This record gives sequence, C-alpha cells and structure tokens, in this order.
Amino acid sequence: SDESTRDLATSMLFTDDPLNVGTTIRIVHLAENRMAIDHVRSLAGLGPGSFTDAATAGLVAKALHVTQMRSELDEAMTALGLFAGGYFETVTAGVPIRAFHFIEIRNRVK
Repeated sequence: SDESTRDLATSMLFTDDPLNVGTTIRIVHLAENRMAIDHVRSLAGLGPGSFTDAATAGLVAKALHVTQMRSELDEAMTALGLFAGGYFETVTAGVPIRAFHFIEIRNRVK
C-alpha cells in the first residue's frame, strides 16, 4: 500500500501545555518554541535557527519573532519533506502577538 502521510513528533515538554488561547505569552514560551524549532532543524541536518533578540527577561514578543520562528521551522519541515507554511494569520509589524501564534508552532513540532 501507499505510505501514509508523514508527521513529525518530538518529545519536547512545554510550559503551560496546552497553551490556551488568551494566555499571556511569556519569555519561556518564546524560548521553548525556539528550542523545539532547533531540534527539528537538527533532525533535518540544518544548523540552529537565526533569531533576533535573545529570549531574556523583559523581552516582549513581537511580529518579527513569530515570522522568524515560522521561517526557520518551515525550512526544516521542507527539508524533511513535511508540510510547511499555511499559517492561519499573516503576522506583520503592529499585529498583536497572541497565544494562537505560538500554539500553531507548538502543534507542528509535537
């Protein structure tokens, strides 16, 4: 028979899992998403992602952080022959960053 649809699964543990819509995004969420993305990138034979701003206390998540995570994850997913892109909402400067943006990324690496 034909192969079934390929899927990615990691053993990454996340804080506030599940992350619910309406949850305030914290630095730990940004750091964990980036770490999970780097695990996927490693699996794909790629180096760590290139991310602006260290995930340190006081940093506020912004559109650039979300678009970078998406881009770095999509590159790895494509290299692995998995679905990439197709995010629910385009995130541009000035768009409020919501838990949903982080949930989408988490769901792709779990």
